[in-house]
Formats: sequence, structure tokens, C-alpha cells
Amino acid sequence: AQSRATAVSDNGQRIVGDTPPSGAGEQSFIWELPKDSSGAESVSLIPNIDNLRGISGNGEVAVGSTDGITSSANSAVPWANLNGRRSLAGIDFSPPSVAVAASVDASVIGGSANFGGEGTATLWDSNGVATNLGDLTTNDPSERETSLIGDLSRDGSVAVGWGVIGPFGSALQRAIRWTASSGMVELGVWPGMSESAAQATNGDGSIVAGLSHDGVNGNPEAFLWTADSGMLSLASVLTSEGADLM
Repeated sequence: AQSRATAVSDNGQRIVGDTPPSGAGEQSFIWELPKDSSGAESVSLIPNIDNLRGISGNGEVAVGSTDGITSSANSAVPWANLNGRRSLAGIDFSPPSVAVAASVDASVIGGSANFGGEGTATLWDSNGVATNLGDLTTNDPSERETSLIGDLSRDGSVAVGWGVIGPFGSALQRAIRWTASSGMVELGVWPGMSESAAQATNGDGSIVAGLSHDGVNGNPEAFLWTADSGMLSLASVLTSEGADLM
């Protein structure tokens, strides 16, 4: 049997992920450490949710997507307080949508929701109200309008992920960072590469981590980004700090 862990709470007590069941599709799980030495670790399978992607910092809310809530399409789902689920509507109140990340208290959830037929970077508030964060297009109808939030700062005020630029058939993926004041900002690519994606950020959103690649052969280069330094090779940063990568 195979399984994968996709996210962990701040204290490491709860981990979410998914594992293939005996039938088709996937089955999500929450793995929990005991609160004291007298207890035992436990694994709980979450019914009807096939893709848990994130968990709030406090470990109380897991987020992801499920098949079959509406028109057999994916719908973003927060597993609120680990006791039940509710669907998060898309921007135009229709699927598909997916929740990927949550702020420390799950007052903000990030992911992607349907908007005009394209998956668009989306934030949901504690009431499930969706806000469209936009994309990297120039309102040219020939361009793709796809974007996704992959991670949030602790308070949810900074979102990172990726968007695409260019027309259908030749669009390129680019790392993005969003705040209410700056809007969606493209972070660029590593020299010699053509695409990038931001996958994680630190607590205050000032550091972004991700991958840049050439889009054909892959050849990914892990990067760190800051406003002052721009995009830096993660390997170079680690080596400068004395890490042995061999």
C-alpha cells in the first residue's frame, strides 16, 4: 500500500494526506500523535474526501477537495474542526474548486475556484465567501486565465502559488505572490528556465520557496525569493550557510 503526507500542523501533532483505497480513487487520512506518552498514535480515514491538501497551523481544520458534491466535479472542502465538512462555492458558485492551504486559525483558506471556465486563485473567509485574486493575463481573450494559491502566511494576508501567461497551447507557468496592497505579482524564473511555481512561504510571507524549470526536460531548480534579493538558488543559500549537499 502507498500513501503520501501533504501537510502538517505547526506542532507536528497532526498530518494529513491520502492513500489509495481498495477501489478506485483516493482516501484521505488524518494521522495524529498522542497528546501524552500514555496514548497511542492514530490514523483516521475521512469519508467522501479524496484529496486533503492542507491543514491550519493550529491543526483544527484540514482542507482539500472531493468528488461528487456538486455535478460530480471537484469542490473545495474544509474539514472543519475535524468533525464535519462543508463545501466552498466557486467564484460563480459552481465547481470545480480546490482548497490547498489555510491560515493558522483557518480564518482564511486559499486555493482555486472556477471563474469564467478557468481555475482562478481564490481566498475564502471564515464564512466561506470567495474572493477572486485574479491572474497574470492582460485581458487578451487568447490568453489563459489560470492561477492557483499553494500556500498562505500565518494570518492569510500573503498568498503564493502560480499563474500562467501566454495563449492557449503555449502558456507558461510563473510563480506568484499576492497581497491586498500589491495584488498579484509575478516572481520571475531562474536564469535559463522558462517556468516557475511558488509552493511555500514563511510565517509572515516575506520568504517564498518554489521550483523553476525549463518546461521541456524539467531540470528543476529549487529557489528562495525575497523582495530584497529576488530569486536565489536554494542550493547556493544552503551551501553558504555551511550545508553539505553531497
